[in-house]
Amino acid sequence: MLAAAALLILAGACTPPVRSGPAPAGVVSVALVDSVPFETEMHDGVLHRVQVRTPAGLDTIPNVLTQLLPIVLADGSVRGFAFDGADLRSAFAWHPARRVELLPLPDDADRWFTTPAFSPDGRYLAYVAYREEGGFGRGMVRRDVTGAVVVRTDSIEVPGTDAAVNFAKWLDAETFEIYLEVGDPGWHRFTGTVSAGVTRNDTVAAAEVVRPDL
Repeated sequence: MLAAAALLILAGACTPPVRSGPAPAGVVSVALVDSVPFETEMHDGVLHRVQVRTPAGLDTIPNVLTQLLPIVLADGSVRGFAFDGADLRSAFAWHPARRVELLPLPDDADRWFTTPAFSPDGRYLAYVAYREEGGFGRGMVRRDVTGAVVVRTDSIEVPGTDAAVNFAKWLDAETFEIYLEVGDPGWHRFTGTVSAGVTRNDTVAAAEVVRPDL
């Protein structure tokens, strides 16, 4: 009883969550808590810890700081991305047995100028592969983190800048959008599905694009 009371007191003393995510009822929910500032030569910012709520209580995922709210899968596990300052460090998986795995990203994944995304069911990873030589990027979709490539978009030229933040997002468990910043026109967008590949290939103005909440 004393241990449980102490846990409640500590939980109440934590910084309120920055934002929280939906989850299957009664299984688990996640929230970003605390604010851990970082400074680099190019960027200053804030990272957060990930708090997991299960029927057994609260837990903070160890050795993980992130900018992005993780997703919760139907089995109660959590998938997300760990950061080291402004740089994407790895993906991670947290399991209901309170075990965390750091998952190396694909070798071709851009870790500096791209925000990747897991599909809502956790089966696929969408990201941007960037080739510094020549300044070309393309969208990629893989099974899981380092599984087979299921979608590879055309390669397009992107500006050589450290200000670009290309990103991927999912509209549902099958449908993705991958955005590459192309300078003055705005963003080049690849839209498609896992089963059909790229179904739309267009350019949208910067004002029309909502980037992930970093």
